[in-house]
Amino acid sequence: MSVLRSSRSSVSCVQDQGARPDDTGIEFGRTGGQGRGSLEPGFTGPLTGRTTGYTPVTWTDKKLTTSVSGGVFSPAGVGTQGTRIVIPPGTAGLIVQTASDDPGTNLDLYLYKDGKLIDRSWASWHSNERSVRFFPEPGIYTAYVHARSAASPTIPYQLGVTVVPKNANRHNATLTTPSSVQRGGFSQVTLNPVGPQPDVEQWTYTEFRTGRTSIPGLLISSR
Repeated sequence: MSVLRSSRSSVSCVQDQGARPDDTGIEFGRTGGQGRGSLEPGFTGPLTGRTTGYTPVTWTDKKLTTSVSGGVFSPAGVGTQGTRIVIPPGTAGLIVQTASDDPGTNLDLYLYKDGKLIDRSWASWHSNERSVRFFPEPGIYTAYVHARSAASPTIPYQLGVTVVPKNANRHNATLTTPSSVQRGGFSQVTLNPVGPQPDVEQWTYTEFRTGRTSIPGLLISSR
């Protein structure tokens, strides 16, 4: 089966029996940025594509409290706050992000489902963490934000959640693809915004087709 695989900076469409995860836990090539990606086809033939259109990130202002600076993360531990996220069937992507402008604070992000850790983002030099899940299993997720280091007992931050439905059609973007591709060659696909866009980060799901075969595509950010 054809799948998409690549490093974080490009997108490859290759013949493979199983996509390998990168260090975020998502399959290679399942994310892209700035509205474009590079294709390395695993076949020769016609190509078309579709996009769900852009879904804006929903940002929520949050505060967590802590009595320590540092410490070990646990879901019920000090300096940790959980947020419940419901994922319905037919979801192509779940993107969870944190943001903080406080240089004295370092936040980490842990994503759980059914009491089990499924992903984490824990850079030691910033608080802008991100977890991306491609075709997440439906159900209840919990995003835990942990203050690895804190400049004060009360820590304001923002939590961003984006749920991208597979079959959405928001009519606010179109996808440009080459009309045909060569196996092993390189091509580019581009998302084109339609009409005025909000000044926020947005995400879309794209899908490709060659003949009667549909190829699961990418989750692409507008930034």
